[in-house]
This record gives sequence, C-alpha cells and structure tokens, in this order.
Amino acid sequence: MKKQSLFFSGLLLVATVQFFPGCHKLSELDDIFGRNDRDQQRCRITQISDSTELMPGHPATGVFSYNKQGNPVSVLFDNKARTQYLFWYDNRQRITDFFTAYIDENGVWNSNLSWRQYTYDAHNRVVRDSGWSFATVVDNVPQRNEQMLTASDYEYDAKGRIARWTHYVLANVNNPDTVSEVYTYNAQGNLTRIQNYEKDRLVFERTYGPYTNKPSIHSMHKVWMFLNRNYSVNSLYEAAEYTRFNLPTGYQLPSGTNQYSILPGFPINRSAITYQCK
Repeated sequence: MKKQSLFFSGLLLVATVQFFPGCHKLSELDDIFGRNDRDQQRCRITQISDSTELMPGHPATGVFSYNKQGNPVSVLFDNKARTQYLFWYDNRQRITDFFTAYIDENGVWNSNLSWRQYTYDAHNRVVRDSGWSFATVVDNVPQRNEQMLTASDYEYDAKGRIARWTHYVLANVNNPDTVSEVYTYNAQGNLTRIQNYEKDRLVFERTYGPYTNKPSIHSMHKVWMFLNRNYSVNSLYEAAEYTRFNLPTGYQLPSGTNQYSILPGFPINRSAITYQCK
C-alpha cells in the first residue's frame, strides 16, 4: 500500500490552495471538445458554498486545493457532517485513488471512509476501478478492509468519453449484482441519453436537453468529467450570472430539479461558486 499520508493532520485541514504553477494541458481536452474557445480552462474552482435540499438550512463551503500540476488534491468542507474528498495521482499525474471521508468534531478522520482505486490501459484510460471501505485509520494512513466491495469497468467512444460503465456489487462474488449505464451524445457533444441496464436487461432511460450555449462546469477539468461520467460541452442549466469567462457564479435551480453535482454526493443546485483565473 502507498505509504502516503493523506495530510490528515495539516495541509488538507488548512486546505491551502496552490495556484497555477503548472495547469493541466489544454490539449488533453482537444479530442472531447474540438474547439478553440478554452477561456473556462484558464480558471479553476476554488470554493463552492451550497445550501441544498439535502441539508436545508445548513449551508456548507467546500474549499478546493490543487497540486502544482493543477490537479485537485482535496475538497474540504467546514461542515463536518459533509463528505470530504481526497485525490491521489501517480508520477504521470493520472488519478489513481479517490477517497470520500468524514471528519469528526475534533478534526480526526474516522473509519467511515470509501476508497476507489483505478487501473489504466495502454491509452491512459481508466478501464477498471475497485471499491473498498476502511476498518481503521492508523498514523493518519487509511487501512483497507480485505474484501473488495465493488468493481466497475469502463468503455470509451472514439472521442475518449465514457460510453459504457458496468458496476458490480461483490457481496456475492459468485453472482455479483450488475448494473450498466450506456451514454449517448449528440453532434454538439452533449449528453442526451443514459440507458440503465440490470444484467443486460434495459430497466429505464433518462434523456437530457435542451442545453444552454454556456460551457459545462465539468469541462473545466478532466477529473470532474470522469467522476461524473459526463463530458458534455455545454451546461444543462442556466445560471443567474456568469463571469467574463462564461462560468456560472452559482445556481438557484427550482425545487425538484434533478441533482446537479460537481462531484458524487456534492450537488450544486443552490450554490455560490468562486474561481481563480489566469
């Protein structure tokens, strides 16, 4: 296991943001977007404050921290009841581990954590993730349970977008529960349909659109696109106001709107968003 502290007792709790010594290459997104307008990729999210229907009356502020290559390393909330997010990378700056965690009132990371590890193919695409939970945290380092809880396989289209995601729940290793999602994009590069299968039987499908002419907030970074499995060029929802780079300053979506998230379990339906731009 990596002998790598999660920075539990210092850097991440302070959540100091490191700004732009070396942002991710814009060319990494060329295959997906195929466009010259990359103003929104000159910026990155530094803070999101939200007051969602999931926790009415309990707004929380998440602070985003990045490494010197411009990749997110943590999203930490001032509200300890909220999930905290941590990211690890290899020396090629590929995401290798994604953690969701909780911190108790004393600032100690507790054992109610989940951990996803990613496996890559020869084209630097994630083809498998493995899901674990923790039993303990020893010396600020997570100790993984022996049994893998879930696994997921990824397939891609010609533009490098996730086209099919197959998820296995391994409670019964001999006959795991299996669900799949198949993603369809239109000519404008926006997600229009997700079909959900259980053991290859179509259960339901969701359709999306119309889209705005503003860029999707997920398109700011490949990690946001990958973790949301959403590579849409444009935003599905209108914001009340935008920055000069056409980025939303927040959302006030009507009650009952589908959950719109920047990370799994982090909805931004009602939010204020702060950026740092070049």
